[in-house]
Amino acid sequence: RHSLTPSQLDLPDSASISSNGSIEVSSLLSHGRVPELLVSLTYKPKIAQFLVKIIKAENLFHPNMANLPDTYVKVTHKDRQGKLLDKNKTSLQKCKRDPQYNSTFAYDASSKDFLDSTFHFTVVQVKRVGKNKELLGGFSMGKQYSGDNEREHWSETIRSPNQPMVRWHSLVPRDEPGLQY
Repeated sequence: RHSLTPSQLDLPDSASISSNGSIEVSSLLSHGRVPELLVSLTYKPKIAQFLVKIIKAENLFHPNMANLPDTYVKVTHKDRQGKLLDKNKTSLQKCKRDPQYNSTFAYDASSKDFLDSTFHFTVVQVKRVGKNKELLGGFSMGKQYSGDNEREHWSETIRSPNQPMVRWHSLVPRDEPGLQY
């Protein structure tokens, strides 16, 4: 079991994590050398708001890349039919293997169907030549999810209103069979 303080994760000052001020979750530790994204989710039902904080990424560089990547994270929110409700993206982080994004986005959670919606997270590399974009990977959580970790993060967030829930998520390649993000 590992403890990190909110300041080590750069969470909002208003975050109330636990009685001793620390977050205690083993999934906060990086799983290895695969590309990952650290995300904080906070569900605020009384004010009908859902906060998504893209904290940082790790291991975005791989041997096939000529240079460290220029990346941003795109977050899309879709309803249960797949209709786009909202989208946001972080600022571009240039030449970083382990970029710090520290971007927070607020989404409307007033719909009775909010819990049936899905959030898709995609890390995009912008190539310097021609400004082409390449999807490095991503994941989904909510009604549709790309894995057990994403399902658990979503469930934990919904079960713990007003508490920031922070987890690492491995980026799944876009060509993974049956994956949507």
